[in-house]
Amino acid sequence: QQQQQQQQQQQQQEQQQQQQQQQQQQQLVLPTPVGPPDLDNIELHDASCFESTGFSLWDPGIVLALALPQLLPSSHPGLDVLELGCGLSVVGLAAALLGHRCVATDWEAAVEAAHAAGAENLATGLLAEAPGSWRAEVMDWRDPPDWALARRWDVLLGGDLVWSALREGEGSSDVAILQNPLLVLLSRLRYGELLLADRERDYTATAAFFSALRSFGLEARRVEVRPATRAVDIAIWSIRHVCLVTVPEQIWLRDCVTSASDSTFRLPLPALDLVVHACQDLADEELGTVVWDSAVVFATLLVQQPELCAQCRILELGSGTGLVGLVAAAIGAS
Repeated sequence: QQQQQQQQQQQQQEQQQQQQQQQQQQQLVLPTPVGPPDLDNIELHDASCFESTGFSLWDPGIVLALALPQLLPSSHPGLDVLELGCGLSVVGLAAALLGHRCVATDWEAAVEAAHAAGAENLATGLLAEAPGSWRAEVMDWRDPPDWALARRWDVLLGGDLVWSALREGEGSSDVAILQNPLLVLLSRLRYGELLLADRERDYTATAAFFSALRSFGLEARRVEVRPATRAVDIAIWSIRHVCLVTVPEQIWLRDCVTSASDSTFRLPLPALDLVVHACQDLADEELGTVVWDSAVVFATLLVQQPELCAQCRILELGSGTGLVGLVAAAIGAS
């Protein structure tokens, strides 16, 4: 029994040594101007101390990277991941080490930090031996490249994007939020989920940002994960596209205009029980007399999401038969 116990102890010691060696081999190298913060004593960075935020290791990025093993389970490797505002790309590099295909992006000046981090970890062999892949590309949120818009991403990753977006945008007013480059970008990209780690620096501005998500067809849900640090003021959010409108069956069952027999739609409104006969004979030379499928879908959207136009002043362009304006007026718009 003593021999067995000694053998077990020896095996445990060998396993611990192997784990320590593996941990040493799997250390990410992040070339920052100053040392990274102590994970047990995370403090708020003063952005004014740096000419560029790209070479700084930000707390939300650390929190999100530590949570990725819970958020991206190893049972589903090989996901196509796009990291936004990557900086040093601690989150994207962690995703690659977990076996996913990550493209880290940032604006031109900041993406140099990601290239430096990638080069350091290629030199150590860590990135070359990773089960996933990683590369860094330039992305301007206001003018995203075609390669990013053309494909569907499984997951988007981002740390501290809300603060960055509000800083780059025109403020937190209703009009400015609707023109915010990050929100516009998120509405244009195709993806399954955005995992966002955010620290609330300005509660009013952050609340305005999250409230505007619905207008862009997005919804946010706070994700509860086992805390890896004591940074209690940092939350992780799951943001997904939501169904804004249920397209009438008569439209999605066809990909071309058919006879009027299958083109009758009922739009139940509080002030108007409207029946629409859409897509009349396209031989008519006057296109303004035709109720197009797109107008029916738009009108259906307003019926299902009346908050989009209630109590608003609306200018309708190319009104044709005026269906959309009629529905908007019935909802309460001027």
